[in-house]
Amino acid sequence: MVCTDEQPVQLIRKTREAPPATTQQPDRVDYEDERAGGATAFVLCGALGGWREASARERCTKTDCAREVATLKERRYADREKVTLVLDNLHTDIKGASCTASEATRARKLVRRIKSCTPKHGSWLNIAESELSEMTRQCLCGRRIGVLEALRAEIAALS
Repeated sequence: MVCTDEQPVQLIRKTREAPPATTQQPDRVDYEDERAGGATAFVLCGALGGWREASARERCTKTDCAREVATLKERRYADREKVTLVLDNLHTDIKGASCTASEATRARKLVRRIKSCTPKHGSWLNIAESELSEMTRQCLCGRRIGVLEALRAEIAALS
């Protein structure tokens, strides 16, 4: 069973460097920032296996979610016949998105191995949401990350 969730992340770039610290003046912080776009952090976690994988993408479309799930199935669950995927209401059509995300033969193989479910009250989704919240607190909270590659590096270092 795999739970998945996503979160938008605002990329913020510094516009200038703060003056360095001196013997008379401690570290200073320049709070002038520039919005550098957005990204999406994806979290996939094995609810019963005790693992978490996180990544970042430019957008949050159903095709992006399908690519994340396809990568997971080909790496971690390559030997499994079926994978139960717990989704939120945003990405319930993961099977249809898989067909647009990859070539037809690969998509058919992957779609046959998915059993997707959307819990009515979301208790299984809380696992993915908790993992995403923890990753946000450890990796992103109070930091300025202005480039998608830097966000990916931070998330990879944590995973």
